[in-house]
Amino acid sequence: MPRRVSSLGRLENLDKPGTPADQPDDHAIKPDAPVKPKARQTKQEIALTAVERYNRVVAAADLDTIRIVAAEFRAAPAAHETLATLDGEAAIAHVSHHVHDFTLDTEGGIGACGISFQLRVSAENAKDDDLIRVNCDFEVLYRGLEGQDVYSVQRYIQRVGLYAAYPYFRAHIGHLAFLADVIRIPVLPVLKETSLSRRSRAQAPRRA
Repeated sequence: MPRRVSSLGRLENLDKPGTPADQPDDHAIKPDAPVKPKARQTKQEIALTAVERYNRVVAAADLDTIRIVAAEFRAAPAAHETLATLDGEAAIAHVSHHVHDFTLDTEGGIGACGISFQLRVSAENAKDDDLIRVNCDFEVLYRGLEGQDVYSVQRYIQRVGLYAAYPYFRAHIGHLAFLADVIRIPVLPVLKETSLSRRSRAQAPRRA
C-alpha cells in the first residue's frame, strides 16, 4: 500500500537507500490508524440535505390515481327550505380534512395516502345545527418513487396529495347539490398552504 507523505522532502527521504520503509512517520497516515469521526454537520447543511432529498422526490413523483373509496351525504329534514329562504343571512361551510395511512412500496416505487374530507353546512345564526353533512374519503397514489428517501416521500405525498384530492371533493359536492334538487350549498373555500385551517367559511350566494 503506498504511503502518504506530507511533503516532497519526505518522499525523497523514503527513496534514499538505508531509509527503513517501516520507520514510523508522524506525518503519515498508518493503515491501521483509527479514522477520526467527521465534524458534526451544521444545521444549515442538514437542512440543505433534507431539501435536496425532497426535491429529488418532487422531480421523480408521478401522480397515478385519485379515487374515492367512501362517501356519505346527510341532509336535515328542513335543509332545503332553510337554505332556500336565506336572504341577507349567510350559510357557513365548515370544511375539515385529515391525511392518514401513508404507505410506500419501495420495490414498486408506489406511495399512497388517504385523504378524508368533511363538509358541514349550517345557518350563520345556528352554527351548531348542521343542515348538510358530507363525509368523503379518497386514496391518492404516486409512482416513480424507487430508491427515494422514505421521510421525504411521506412529506411530499401527504402535502401534495391533499391539494390533488381537494378539487375532486369539490366536484363531488357539486354533483350532490345537483342530485339533491339543486340545494343551495355555499361555495367551498380554496385550501391555502399558509393557513391550512380545519374550519373554513364561505357565504352562500343570494337569490336573484
